Amino acid sequence: MKNATQFHIRPARPEEAGLFYAQHPEENKRLGAVGCVRMDFGRSGNEFWHTWWPRGPEELNSPAFKAELQQIVGKLREDVLKSRFAMERFCYEHGGKIDGGYVQNYGYIVETECYRYCLRCNPSPEDYNGYLTAYDLAVQRQNMARDKPLVGRVSYANGDAQEFTDTEAFLKCVREELPYHPTTGFRYEMLTDDPAVRKAVDDIVFDLYGEENPRQLEEYQKTPKQGHDNGRNKMMDRKMVNFIKEQYPPGTRIRLNAMDDPYHPILPGTEGEVDFVDDKGQIFMKWDNGRTLPLAPGEDSFTVLPPKLTSLKLYMPLTADLYERNEYGDLDDSSILLEGSELRGYQNQITAALVKNRMPEDTERGIMHWYDEADSVDRKVRSAVFTVEERDRQLWGVAECRVAGELSDTELETLKEYLTGQASDGWGEGFEQREISVDDGGELYVHFWNSDEWSIQTEQERFEPRLSEGYTTEQRMGGL
Repeated sequence: MKNATQFHIRPARPEEAGLFYAQHPEENKRLGAVGCVRMDFGRSGNEFWHTWWPRGPEELNSPAFKAELQQIVGKLREDVLKSRFAMERFCYEHGGKIDGGYVQNYGYIVETECYRYCLRCNPSPEDYNGYLTAYDLAVQRQNMARDKPLVGRVSYANGDAQEFTDTEAFLKCVREELPYHPTTGFRYEMLTDDPAVRKAVDDIVFDLYGEENPRQLEEYQKTPKQGHDNGRNKMMDRKMVNFIKEQYPPGTRIRLNAMDDPYHPILPGTEGEVDFVDDKGQIFMKWDNGRTLPLAPGEDSFTVLPPKLTSLKLYMPLTADLYERNEYGDLDDSSILLEGSELRGYQNQITAALVKNRMPEDTERGIMHWYDEADSVDRKVRSAVFTVEERDRQLWGVAECRVAGELSDTELETLKEYLTGQASDGWGEGFEQREISVDDGGELYVHFWNSDEWSIQTEQERFEPRLSEGYTTEQRMGGL
């Protein structure tokens, strides 16, 4: 089982309200309900009482599910389930109002690889405060496919995803979201062989480029020619090929659902990353099992996975004012300015103060919680926190970021500008006014920004150029 401590939580949509309340047993069965955790914070609002109520067959309550549920609840306890006050604040800041109940309820959804967790919040005292209902996605999809087949699936760079059984709703979503796919990371997947739906989606794509779809409905109705390629090598319009290249750039992570190749198919569930898209529109893969068989959009079914998060560290000079105690035990009026090399002995105290200074709002995204632009930087940089690190016998201020994908040069500069503002006038201005007690009874006031020769740089920019600074030209050439 994959670690579920990193997940995306989103407010529920109005049409999803039914998922948060007790269902008829047949509906529970159809949706793959496992059970529900009922919770409340007690009289003080700071306790945590919980009871498990099964809603499905006992075999769904497997050890793997129990372990993941424990992880999910543990993570939620750091924020929305920390206390009744924390829940009130979370609901106020994130919305998610849903109908039903005697008072206003709020709904939030967490979806992992195998389960969907629906958290209903009621921050009112003298009532149960939370219900976390879990659904088995494999059972749900199997039942939904039997009852009404899926038409398509859409996903976004931030991890949001939605499946559609209604054709018109799917087409409407593609039509409205596709123009913004360069910034939102919107992608769609066709899960139906219906010729009319496939043509309708292609019509939308061609219209985006200001052209008409050259293929008529009859061409979509033709059975793929028989033979080894099973229709996989049919030529595709250049505009469509370019669109596929935009949709699936190299490095995109993909999980295969089904491959329409009767000879040497890749097994369902196999994951890999895109290598390149050829001029026929085939998506050549580097599968994790070592194979390289390409995908054929429209023929094969696959899911685009959220990009893996990588760490990006941005370094800045660190200074501090140290106020020592005089012979009478009072703090001196004047301070001693300490720089990076002199601050190494205070690393533990500074780190502890940084952790203590974090606010509940910062739990998921750090200071990116306060980033107010709906742009690609907001979507790619999932979190950023200030910390300290010793390098080259100096203590540095560090903005440690978790990033989905890669930042362009422009996006990196935008991020640096935002972090500079936080270090100088925002977060940093508040932190430098908080005293840090040190071992000798003095007080330390740490500055992540100063006006003298200050800069914020990546690890490569800050340290790699120094690798050659200590050598003369002759030494770098082997002493010749």
